[in-house]
Amino acid sequence: SHSADQALDRFAMKRFYEDKVVPVGQPSQKRYIHYFSGLLSGSIKMNNKPLFLHHVIMHGIPNFESKGGCRPFLKIYQAMQPVYTSGI
Repeated sequence: SHSADQALDRFAMKRFYEDKVVPVGQPSQKRYIHYFSGLLSGSIKMNNKPLFLHHVIMHGIPNFESKGGCRPFLKIYQAMQPVYTSGI
């Protein structure tokens, strides 16, 4: 670590990971922890170039209701501000 504060932050994240995440162990949680760890260590760099979303495609419709189908909800943010919210 470059500083004592960074070392304390890493220790806190490791402790949080061991106490809260490992018992659950969902694949998405593990991916997020590894991604976040990469950002902290510098092995993963954040892309600062703009990202343009032109369309969203869903292949197949999950059957979450007994009647069949589902109702997807989409909310898009730009600079932490919502710019689009689909109907519910």
